[in-house]
Amino acid sequence: MQLALVVMNIAYSLTACPIAHLSDRIGRLELRTLGLIVMIGSDVLFALADGPWMAFAGAALWGFHLGLSQGLISALIADAIAPNIRGTAFGVFGLISGVALLAACLLKGWL
Repeated sequence: MQLALVVMNIAYSLTACPIAHLSDRIGRLELRTLGLIVMIGSDVLFALADGPWMAFAGAALWGFHLGLSQGLISALIADAIAPNIRGTAFGVFGLISGVALLAACLLKGWL
């Protein structure tokens, strides 16, 4: 499992900065849609994995998805919110994300 996380983090680190520059040129929402498509592809690879190489490919796509989505979400929030309440908006986003992640983890444990 740890090796898959290494692959994911390498893919994330290699894609985050180039995607940020690309989002300034072609638009954030289009790249966010591509990120969702890549996430679906990653999930399909994980579901169909019959060996370590398919799992590593799924982990690499997962990292690419994170590179496509994580920075773009922050940029979309910054673009949409007035500068005087931007910090509050990021705090509320972090709170909502944390509560959703907690709920997902509790559901996963229950299942």
